[in-house]
Amino acid sequence: MQNQFFSNKAMKKLHTADDLEQYVQITNPRVWIILAACAALLMGLMVWVFFGTAATTVETSAVMLNGKTQSFLTYQEFQLIRAGDRAYINDAPWTVSECSSVPLSRDEAFAMIGSDYLFDKLIKTNKSYLVTFTPEQGSSASGENGGIATPVSVMIHTQAVHSIDLILKR
Repeated sequence: MQNQFFSNKAMKKLHTADDLEQYVQITNPRVWIILAACAALLMGLMVWVFFGTAATTVETSAVMLNGKTQSFLTYQEFQLIRAGDRAYINDAPWTVSECSSVPLSRDEAFAMIGSDYLFDKLIKTNKSYLVTFTPEQGSSASGENGGIATPVSVMIHTQAVHSIDLILKR
């Protein structure tokens, strides 16, 4: 009589060949789609970090006064801009040409504007800083409003910071 240390079932399984050509599915396609989407999002974020910029803008109104296109800014807005900054008035390129260093009182601003309607549209605080704009060279922008002083929207691009500088706080 032979001593059987292993069971017959285990011995049969040991002697049969494994089917090594059978496909084993480790993950399903949904996992690969999610992984590809995360990788694409990460790549887009990396491109933005190294090549993108974040622009700071100041939005205000301006009007033609004494032959010049001018705006009246609050102290907080005035601190952000410098002469030479690019501005867009009704989507046309302009440049900040002058920034007053001394604020105007409400009375001084009213004397300069001369209209209650324009005063209400342009003046936001008790002290306002006068900013003058000039059209860029080669631009079809004109400072003439046909003799009618109407407020126009202005967007001043004050600075463009690279995204990596924001992250590294440089």
